[in-house]
Amino acid sequence: MAAKLTPGPGYMVHVVPSIAAGWDRSFGGMAAPLRTLIDQLGNSHSTLFGITSSAALAALALVEPRGASTTGKLLYRGAIGAVAAWSAVAAVRSERPQPVTGNALGVVAAGVAVATAAVSPLGERLDAKLVDRLRGGGVRRPCTVLAAANAAISLSVWELDRRTTATDPAGADASIAATEAAAAEAPLRSKIVVSAVVLRDEQGRVLSVRKRGTQRFMFPGGKPEPGETTEQTAVREVQEELGIDLDAAELTHLGDFETDAANEPNHTVVASVFEHPFVEGVAVNAEIDELEWIALDSDRADLAPLLRDAVFPALRER
Repeated sequence: MAAKLTPGPGYMVHVVPSIAAGWDRSFGGMAAPLRTLIDQLGNSHSTLFGITSSAALAALALVEPRGASTTGKLLYRGAIGAVAAWSAVAAVRSERPQPVTGNALGVVAAGVAVATAAVSPLGERLDAKLVDRLRGGGVRRPCTVLAAANAAISLSVWELDRRTTATDPAGADASIAATEAAAAEAPLRSKIVVSAVVLRDEQGRVLSVRKRGTQRFMFPGGKPEPGETTEQTAVREVQEELGIDLDAAELTHLGDFETDAANEPNHTVVASVFEHPFVEGVAVNAEIDELEWIALDSDRADLAPLLRDAVFPALRER
């Protein structure tokens, strides 16, 4: 259903997916790269986000607003607010394990943009003093120096954040242990029904994915849409997450498995698991943050229970 074009806090967050959907209907497969681009720009841990946001900050540092007209200053401050809002929304989407509503993201974006606009005059005065000092020190292009410094600092902060939030064995083990303990204490558990697909490379390793804001690696796949068969769900989810098209006729039903959910405490996942021959062209798409080919004998702590406790043992026994 198309989004209502009613201005409000979540306006852009709702409209962008509708534009992408319209593009998909009009231009078919051309929408997939667009969706991938939008997803990567909205993921604060992606390389595209790190490079693009740093380049935007560097470009703004090349501007010297104190000599600009009132309109020019407003446009400059608006651009700074937009970059800050974009960065804040990307950070929220990447750090939260559960999806955030469009209205909530809109409120975050609006709040950051307003706050940035409020402090922009102070920042402009500080930048002007730095430019004057650099010029006084004989630097011919002080704005270029500031742009390079901004880009270097931004990239350093992005890389530090990416490494800090990436899966690290000690942090992952502690978080996973807390999740499992909470699940064990709960007497009532809800069930999540999914379809999952096993794809193996020439070395027999299994493709696994880690979704944005989570720590565990799992099979590509997901929940069914109304009226879908388990096979149709598997084909659609893999196309959305990895950008490849599976042949439903080549899916082999490995079995139905029930284990603890990977990221939802007090939930059980009921998975229809299929095998499919290897397909070239696997790439990160949609909400996927990372993919890895993992050996069947791996004892990694960051594997989802469905892989570690159910499907990998079944595959090893064959």
